[in-house]
Amino acid sequence: MARRVVPLLVLLAAGAVAEDDRPERRADPDLQNRINTAITKGIEYLRSIQRPDGTWTYPAAPDTEDMTAGLTALSLYALSASRVPSNDPGIRKGVRWSEFHKDSYTSSGAYSTYSASLLVLALTRVDPVLHRTRIHRLAESIADGQLGNDMWTYRLGSARSTKGKAGDDEKPRRLQTGDNSNSQFAVLALWAAYALADYEVSPHTWQRIQAFYARTQLPEGEWSYVPGAPTGTPSMTSAGLCSYVYATAGLLGGVAALPSARKEPAALRGVDALLGAPSPADYRNYYYVYALERAGTVMGIPEEQWYMQGARALVVQQDPGGRWGPPGTLKAVGGAYETSLALLFLSRATRAAVTRGGDPQSGRRVTSFPGRVEAGQLEEALLYFVGAPEAERRTLAPRFAEAGVPAVGFLVGKLRSSDREARSAACWLLGALVEKRFLFEPDAKPEERDLMLVPIEAFWQENKARLRWDEAKTRFRVE
Repeated sequence: MARRVVPLLVLLAAGAVAEDDRPERRADPDLQNRINTAITKGIEYLRSIQRPDGTWTYPAAPDTEDMTAGLTALSLYALSASRVPSNDPGIRKGVRWSEFHKDSYTSSGAYSTYSASLLVLALTRVDPVLHRTRIHRLAESIADGQLGNDMWTYRLGSARSTKGKAGDDEKPRRLQTGDNSNSQFAVLALWAAYALADYEVSPHTWQRIQAFYARTQLPEGEWSYVPGAPTGTPSMTSAGLCSYVYATAGLLGGVAALPSARKEPAALRGVDALLGAPSPADYRNYYYVYALERAGTVMGIPEEQWYMQGARALVVQQDPGGRWGPPGTLKAVGGAYETSLALLFLSRATRAAVTRGGDPQSGRRVTSFPGRVEAGQLEEALLYFVGAPEAERRTLAPRFAEAGVPAVGFLVGKLRSSDREARSAACWLLGALVEKRFLFEPDAKPEERDLMLVPIEAFWQENKARLRWDEAKTRFRVE
């Protein structure tokens, strides 16, 4: 199954990343327009099938709360990653449903590892400041659900079980096996909570994850669905690759350590096993499509190695109504599942989790200000302010507000960045754009910054719905 891509390994070993070097997009200038159109149609399709209570469900499968919880979280994640703002009515209804059905995301849910993990991924994109407490609680449940063999299974409560009872989900921790699909989503959620919502993952947890994926990697670089299988699959190889790299970076110091983690021999072998020349049929397996997006983004692989072919395939596969799927063997799944996974690929959903506080993928600083600052361009706009002179900052500051009230929440969240320059730029912009004065010192010690952030984050949570842009004062004020 191994697919040799020796030139790519040379690029990765040298730390080269071509996220902004897109020759295929320059050769096909209409490609981005087709991607944008496909994303827009996909968003509208998901909106059209959202139920009045804010949920999404599988039309040809049992309508259970456990199943609904996971698909609702996945759909919310796809919409948020596709730049649907947090105050969108559909987003708000879906989040509200999840708040009133907490049990579906905890140990009582049959699919709670998937559901809780996907909800963490969704909430860290919707608003990691507003939902920080809930993100931390979910992440804590996920961390506690790690089994004795370092994996995760369907139910988070299994790891805490101490007595053997009827049913596999009630067996003691030592008897649970788990699988790499549940496990990868648990790791993805822990990383998102860590990188985007400042959840502190125990070094011991990172060590267990790293050691597990190191010892279960197959000789040719693959990973399988369960340890001990003789061959791996592309989806599970992506699962092992991303989990290993995230755990390694977590041990080495976080987001800024991703370039070093990518150069680990196990990571390079995983890339070598994963990439190659996928057949058109591969892009109809939407679980694989999203797995490829994660691997490509986490490893900083140049887009022409994976994204371009996938994007071309997906824009053709979408039906006129904006729906993707099903891939044939999963007819019971329904369009929300495949459409969400396709949107996560096209929108490069994982990018936010690997660029917090700067762009550690390439160490660059943005040298041109976005043409229009929308929700998806806030990171790029902030990076421009890092290197901009004071006079230019004052001229461009009101442009940052083009993204609306979510720009304030974004800046509040960036005050917790591990990147001092990003903290400083966010602090400056908050002072320039919000009528209320805040006391914050970007160079203070972490524990001092935490204290200063308490009233700032409280202001954001209490006044988010009442903030309005005052054109005359070029400031956000509380209405």
